[in-house]
Amino acid sequence: MDHRWRGGVTLLEIIIAFGVLGLGMIPVFRLLGDSRKITTVSKELTQAICMTSSMIDGLANARTQDLLGALDADLADGDLPVPLSLPTLGVPAAPPGLTRITRIRLINQPVLPGERFLNPWGRVLETHVRVCDTGPGAVAGKGKQVPAGLPGPVVYEARGFRLIDEQN
Repeated sequence: MDHRWRGGVTLLEIIIAFGVLGLGMIPVFRLLGDSRKITTVSKELTQAICMTSSMIDGLANARTQDLLGALDADLADGDLPVPLSLPTLGVPAAPPGLTRITRIRLINQPVLPGERFLNPWGRVLETHVRVCDTGPGAVAGKGKQVPAGLPGPVVYEARGFRLIDEQN
């Protein structure tokens, strides 16, 4: 019997090589999945920042009387009064899966003359804009799914302030 070494690969060596390769690929696939999640979240955050800043800029150019007519209510884009509608303000609509909610409040309203010394700025309008995730798979607190049509978790929020002159 001739016991010469032959230069082949056994089936066992192939199985072990594929096992090692498979174990090495697990972290790569995990990184790919994580990068997709991070990309989706950053895209959503970028859209939310653009949505809030465009609404605050649009409301900064609106008439004071129109803003005072929409005080103290959480208004979605479709609920805004006609003088503050998106086309009037020049604000783009929210993309699918995100909802913009706007609240306008009157703050720092001095009444008595002595309060003018404490608050020399006069009346101030605060615009608070929140962008909420309402897309499929939006998760509220404790991992529960958000019912369709309701605002989900806040993605981004911003506030703008506007001084009201006595002449307005």
